[in-house]
Amino acid sequence: MRKLSVLLVAVMLISCLSGLSALAEENPPITIEYWNINNESFGGPANAVMIEKFNQTNDKNITVVDVHYSDYMAVAQSLQASLAAGEYPGVVQVGYSTLNYFAENFPQFTDPTTIISEYCPEDADYLDSKYAPSVQSLGIAANGRMLGMPYAFSVPLLFYNADLFREAGLDPDDPPTTWEEAYEMGKVIREKTGKPALFIQTPADTYSIIPIFMSAGVDNMYVANEGGGYHTTFNTEESVYAWQLIQDMTRDGVNVYMTHEEGTGAYVGQQVAMYLTTSARASYMANNTDFDSRAALQPTFEGNELKVSIGGNMLVTVARSDAQVKACWEFIKFLLEPEQVDTWVRGTGYLPPTKDAADDETDPLYPYFAEAPMLQLALTEQAYASPWTSWPGMNGLMVDQYLIDLRDRITTSSYEDVASVISETASIIDSLIQSESTRLRVPAQNARDPS
Repeated sequence: MRKLSVLLVAVMLISCLSGLSALAEENPPITIEYWNINNESFGGPANAVMIEKFNQTNDKNITVVDVHYSDYMAVAQSLQASLAAGEYPGVVQVGYSTLNYFAENFPQFTDPTTIISEYCPEDADYLDSKYAPSVQSLGIAANGRMLGMPYAFSVPLLFYNADLFREAGLDPDDPPTTWEEAYEMGKVIREKTGKPALFIQTPADTYSIIPIFMSAGVDNMYVANEGGGYHTTFNTEESVYAWQLIQDMTRDGVNVYMTHEEGTGAYVGQQVAMYLTTSARASYMANNTDFDSRAALQPTFEGNELKVSIGGNMLVTVARSDAQVKACWEFIKFLLEPEQVDTWVRGTGYLPPTKDAADDETDPLYPYFAEAPMLQLALTEQAYASPWTSWPGMNGLMVDQYLIDLRDRITTSSYEDVASVISETASIIDSLIQSESTRLRVPAQNARDPS
């Protein structure tokens, strides 16, 4: 009897090993990287949960490695170096502001329509079933190609410490709706508490910069010339007024300039009363503050309608082999499943990008809207949001850097003349979006191999 039992175990083991061998033969092991900007306070924990789940449950022998970068500019620069070395990472988060730059400079990406038509024809209806047309358009570049799958979707909010408002004798139920009001309230907070009143986020991107111009009356940061090319439109008296106000707030100690992570820590540590940042930090704020932390719409300037940028990113496939492309597509579809969107939204504060997560009452995320007032506020601010400016031509990153420099020249201790800085920056950007001589191009690497 014992011999029979041993024999049965051996047969079962051989059968199991044979099955694993067949699985490995059908789906050879493949590893891809997921490049993202999600740190501990910005969706990193949610990412870790989803990646672990995918690695444990996918039946195609795919392993995803989490690779973190500080911001979208760092992603672009690292990708440029990686592709020059012939290394294709896999799935890359690309910010909406760098949409056209990636489309112009990285021909190595594989667009979703090509993936579906050439590799996964069974997904022919996937894009239309997943996205509303307005969301799908966030991934389409000026050249008409769809660069990637819209994923992260946010608007800026003014988080504020209601306890510090009370300490300063201000009504926490009446936060500022204009920058002028923020300035006046900030003076009171500064006087009564001895603490700076405001921190406007300072990452290496234009997410908090462009809405300053737009809420000062600038409809578009650039327009097309009749004879071809483009020119900027933001060098206006209203823009000078807006940035002069921001500079005055900083000079008076109402607004404080520091690094982005320092600013986050200052707000959480109750060292600053108001913090303008992305709604994608809403969950972090709710879970990591031990005071009455609330949120309001981003302020505008008196006499102007509020205008903000849609923040976030799309998931772009940068793969060398056919097998790698298919693995990337499997992971992207996994991230867009309702359960993963639920994890992502609850773990960040991003808005749901997909139709099934946003509109389906049977979706696991649907009840969360009633429980999350900051998410409801972000949904309200969507009505004032337009796509994050993505500059035409080859010089998008360079243009963004000049706008970042504009912010720093105006709000750091040098306090340069606002009108001169805006005029000079507009002139330089005009030359960058018209001139052919300064265009940057990343050479295409070898075509994908079929392995």
